[in-house]
Amino acid sequence: MALDETLLLSCERGMSPPTLRFYSWYPFSVSVGYSKGIEDIIDVEEAKELHVPVVRRPTGGGALFHYDDISYAFVFGRYQVKLSTPLKTYEVLHKAFADSLECIGLNACLREKDDVSAVSDLCFASHTRSELLIDGKKSICSAQRRLKNTFLQHGSIFLHKPADKYLRVFNGIEGKDFFSEIFWLGEHIDRYSLKRLLNGFIYSISGILDVSFFISSLTPFERKIMEGLLKDKYLDENRNVIGKEGYSEMFVSF
Repeated sequence: MALDETLLLSCERGMSPPTLRFYSWYPFSVSVGYSKGIEDIIDVEEAKELHVPVVRRPTGGGALFHYDDISYAFVFGRYQVKLSTPLKTYEVLHKAFADSLECIGLNACLREKDDVSAVSDLCFASHTRSELLIDGKKSICSAQRRLKNTFLQHGSIFLHKPADKYLRVFNGIEGKDFFSEIFWLGEHIDRYSLKRLLNGFIYSISGILDVSFFISSLTPFERKIMEGLLKDKYLDENRNVIGKEGYSEMFVSF
């Protein structure tokens, strides 16, 4: 999360180009939107008992469990007309994923309107306009943070269902099977198709926005920002709930 906020802040200052990053999580973790109270959503003792780290995202939204998923961070300038509002951004990125899913044999669509009966502090239990659906089920959770000139969109693609015991880390959902409302992509495609999906997304979003992506590593300026964020924010246990295994991110290259 520190790296994603680094990319947002550096791009806002004109020191980094627009960036797309894919990654997965280790150990299995919960992320919570920056404006939410962790203890309002998370049973902290259960999280510690199950060794599930809880970390704040720099983006908004509610709580999301990262078990076996592929997450992405997309940082871009607000000058791009096609991405000028949160809703437009969701539509463009989810349409790019829908096009890529079609190339691997899955039909996806965007939800046409908000479902006010499904408003929740749990990302996977909320149903909002323009989210990506496969077989009528939610397949990606997304959240944003918008600064004056730049925005960051987070997204997580669900792959495999975690054990039901992990639902215990969330407050107030006894007897509710929210996991059944999710399309678990990993149950329908193999890793080769997943790689095709992500490469297809890059190709699609490049065409929509008329941009080209290249592989890059952190600059010294970005690394300095990230080290400061880790020290002052993301490793602060008053801000995050850290399990016994600690918190880390694992990079995935495609």
